[in-house]
Amino acid sequence: MAIPERLLGLRGFIFDMDGTLTDSMPFHIRAWQQVLERRGISEGKEYFLAHGGVPSFVMGGKLRERFGLTESAEALAREKTENYRRLIPGIRAFPWLVPFLTEARERGIRLAVGTGTLRENARDVLRAAGISGFFDTVVTSADVTRYKPEPDTFLLCAERLGLRPSECAVFEDSPLGFEAAKRGGFSLVKVMGGQLCA
Repeated sequence: MAIPERLLGLRGFIFDMDGTLTDSMPFHIRAWQQVLERRGISEGKEYFLAHGGVPSFVMGGKLRERFGLTESAEALAREKTENYRRLIPGIRAFPWLVPFLTEARERGIRLAVGTGTLRENARDVLRAAGISGFFDTVVTSADVTRYKPEPDTFLLCAERLGLRPSECAVFEDSPLGFEAAKRGGFSLVKVMGGQLCA
């Protein structure tokens, strides 16, 4: 897929990872559902989709409150991460992505990933999807203290790229990410159902 004309004047593209670069959101959801199923609880995917971009330890706290769980948020997050890491080898990049990233690199556009996931998970997902070599920097939940919908993840990406937010587009699939991009002063490009909405 060719880069849309409206984006060609920009110098940096910043991508959310799960559900934007890769088909990994269903894997995250399944990992959380496994945590709940072990406790006799079921929850549909819609709840987790609404919290896309939320770090696992924050999500653990939300589930703890929602279902009255006794384990700590950190313990729930560790269990989910163990489940998720077993699923990582099955994750793939969306089909339009490699040609898109290749064209961006050829045009001299700087590329970053801004994700709420753990650093080692981000590394391994990008490798499994075969796209880790495209990016100049990767910002994860370990790099910021305020998460989406706050803009800090994307602002740090822009800083590391040596660019202003106004020079960058953020590619996102979740409402929290949309809000973060807007708060940060970035152009927003939505990726819905694995498709670029130009």
